Amino acid sequence: MAVAGGAGGEPFPAVDKCDVDASYRRGGRRAVVVVSDLDGTLLCSRSAFPVRRRPGAGVAATAGARVSDVESAARAVLPRFYADDVHPAAWRVFATCGGGWRLVVTATPRVMAEPFLRDYLGADAVAGTELAAWRGRATGMVDARRGVLVGERKAEAVREMVGDGEMPDIGLGGRRSDYAFISLCKEAYLVPRDPVEAVPADKLPRPVIFHDGRLVQRPRPLAALLALTDDIVPVATECRTSMFHGTTARGCKAMDPFYFFMNPFPEYTVTFLDKLPAELTCGGGGGKSSHDVANHVQKLIASTLSYECTSLTKRDKYQHWWRNAF
Repeated sequence: MAVAGGAGGEPFPAVDKCDVDASYRRGGRRAVVVVSDLDGTLLCSRSAFPVRRRPGAGVAATAGARVSDVESAARAVLPRFYADDVHPAAWRVFATCGGGWRLVVTATPRVMAEPFLRDYLGADAVAGTELAAWRGRATGMVDARRGVLVGERKAEAVREMVGDGEMPDIGLGGRRSDYAFISLCKEAYLVPRDPVEAVPADKLPRPVIFHDGRLVQRPRPLAALLALTDDIVPVATECRTSMFHGTTARGCKAMDPFYFFMNPFPEYTVTFLDKLPAELTCGGGGGKSSHDVANHVQKLIASTLSYECTSLTKRDKYQHWWRNAF
């Protein structure tokens, strides 16, 4: 592979230099194969899964959990965190290769990253760190046959996905340990560490749906609707966590407060909005139906907390949740 140096003495150019159309032309308009890292590349954060700030902590946290439960949590909970963190420059390249083959290699446990990458970013194949399991339960350790997928192990995974002797067209990395696998590609690019605004969630191919039927966007709040009377003061409650998300998709709901308060700095922010005018209530002269009032209050709360309301019904919501949870 011919290597053109990037800024700051890096051996590869920055991702904004990548011209996917030119790659198509060089390939005779055939499908382009792109392979990318996750943390610090497709995602802005270099450690997007907060529990992994300490080595091994994220994997150890799964000890004793059923592997099926880990997979369910990955589908139902983690996409909201990932969707708020997609890097615009890397996503431009990855998305443009939609007619080809899009691969991801990551040190993140595969069961935690794969649902988001496949379902929301359109990845065709994902290689990640594999969790060790015994009788259907995670042991809290990684599979010793491959270990944590970093450095040369990522290169080995790429070779397995594309076949020995084959070269992916474009490789995207974000750190020195990625050099091993992006060096296998015809073109290799690095994602700079410069802070950037993440891709807006509504620009992704598929919206991330939270359990209450609304689009999930930053911040990750819980919303409260008061009793429908003539005196209505909407209240929005925002829940901030840094390590554990205290809401289970299935299992013992009584454990939610326990996990919430295991966060180093759990925080609730309560915002009292303006009282609804009488003409927008049911019996205060406005003659509105309870359904209309509830929808209006929901829109006010959504706007305050940077949500976007959808037209999903309760049935739609639970069908979506059921597919993800089971």
